[in-house]
Amino acid sequence: MKLTFEKYEKKGRQVRGVPAVSISEKSLLFNIPAYKRYLEGFEYMELFFDKHNQVIGLKPLKQSTADSFPIKVYRPGNEIVLINCKTFITDNRLMDIIGDRKSFQVEDYEGGMLIAKLGEK
Repeated sequence: MKLTFEKYEKKGRQVRGVPAVSISEKSLLFNIPAYKRYLEGFEYMELFFDKHNQVIGLKPLKQSTADSFPIKVYRPGNEIVLINCKTFITDNRLMDIIGDRKSFQVEDYEGGMLIAKLGEK
C-alpha cells in the first residue's frame, strides 16, 4: 500500500510577534504584541467600522466615553486582552464578513487610531 500524505497547514494564524486582533462572536481578543505596542496604559476603546473598505477602527482611550468599551486585561504577565463588544460585532455583521479567517493584523493609522483590515488576505 502506498500512502500519499498531505501536510496540514494551519489557517488564520499570524506570524509570532505581529500585533493582531482575533474576532469571535462576542469579543475582540488582542495578542501580547498588540497589547504591548498599542494598548498598554489604556483602559477603554472606541470602535469604528468602514463598511465599504471592511476596516475596523480602534481608538484606545485613557478615560471612558459614552460610546467606549472597557479593555479587560486578564493574567498579568501573560496578558489576555479583550473587549466584550457583541453588539458591535453583530450590528456590523463581522462574522459574515470574515468567514473562516479570525485573526487580523493591527496597524497604526491617523490621530491615535489603529486599524484592522478585514478584506485583505
